[in-house]
Amino acid sequence: MTHNLALKNDGNTVGWGRNYEGELSFPLSLTNVIGVAADFRSSMALFPNGQVLALGQNNSGANGITNMPSNLTNVVTLAVGGFHALALRTDGTVVAWGQNSSGQTNVPAGLSNVVAIAGGYHSCPA
Repeated sequence: MTHNLALKNDGNTVGWGRNYEGELSFPLSLTNVIGVAADFRSSMALFPNGQVLALGQNNSGANGITNMPSNLTNVVTLAVGGFHALALRTDGTVVAWGQNSSGQTNVPAGLSNVVAIAGGYHSCPA
């Protein structure tokens, strides 16, 4: 990682470090954020309505982390890894997108009742 994100208790975000691809370019009006996540050159913000904002490099073109799936709704938490991202939804299901060079976005069929997620160069629902 070449940058860091902080989420303050007032819902504002602060980023610092290198800004290669606009990953620190959160709009000044961005407030009410409840979660943040970052990979090498991308940043994500989660809002109370379950929507997600992604900024920065689109690492793998159509499979990039900033090209979020259209069904990405009702998100309660985010996790990112090496050029891919995971979202845990309110119904306990997981949505994954981004680079899939090692199967890291192949969510197992029927995976449900998930309560936590984590990512690295692999992904781990709990």
